[in-house]
Amino acid sequence: RSSGAACTNVWDLVRNGASGALVAAANEAEAGRGTSALVALLRNRNQTWRHYSARGLAFFQDRAALPALRNAAHDPNAEVRQAARVTARCIERRTGKSD
Repeated sequence: RSSGAACTNVWDLVRNGASGALVAAANEAEAGRGTSALVALLRNRNQTWRHYSARGLAFFQDRAALPALRNAAHDPNAEVRQAARVTARCIERRTGKSD
């Protein structure tokens, strides 16, 4: 099986059984807007989604995510704060210093 087919199956599972926020994120990511999908999840009430979206943004290395990550660095949850800080530093190092 190709990885494309596997990804399609994952998104089908997400769309069929997930909350509206996760479905919206899946649609954004599938449309090539992965950064905006994860940034949106940073504002979700589910701390696990916030945590993993902060971590996931490290893979995109998109400076557009820095304002949202800086906000998430003040999240009530310690794991979200830590992930947001580490990811922001990683993006800044790889793309040039902060704005």
